[in-house]
Amino acid sequence: MKEVIWEFFKRHMSYSGEELAKFKENPDFERIVERGQEMNQWTVVAEVIKSEHCFSGHKVGDKFYLDPFGNLLTHKNPKRICIYALEPLSKAIFHISEQLYTGRDPNEIVFRNYHCFDVGLACGGWGEIVVRVSVVKR
Repeated sequence: MKEVIWEFFKRHMSYSGEELAKFKENPDFERIVERGQEMNQWTVVAEVIKSEHCFSGHKVGDKFYLDPFGNLLTHKNPKRICIYALEPLSKAIFHISEQLYTGRDPNEIVFRNYHCFDVGLACGGWGEIVVRVSVVKR
């Protein structure tokens, strides 16, 4: 089974045989690839828990869906998503992925709330949202 996983990864990344061998030199990377199937069972949900004057119109209760690799699940998301709301989610995905790579519960991350780039009207910006991340099995 390992060879099937590695062959898929090689094709997916467009690696040559030499590049794959270089990648596999890092034992941590090897563990990541071997856990890839498990990671595909999870969806990261970022729910808007605060919204004040959001230019893109995001409201409390709106949800953004991503996979643990950082890809938007476009078929599940609103048609319009503010790029400034997504940027801080890269940090959340990093922490969630680390949990999954090491076999820990991805919902045990301590910092779950993320603020969009805009500081809000009171601090000289336009508006703001805060999202709370969680991870659910597909």
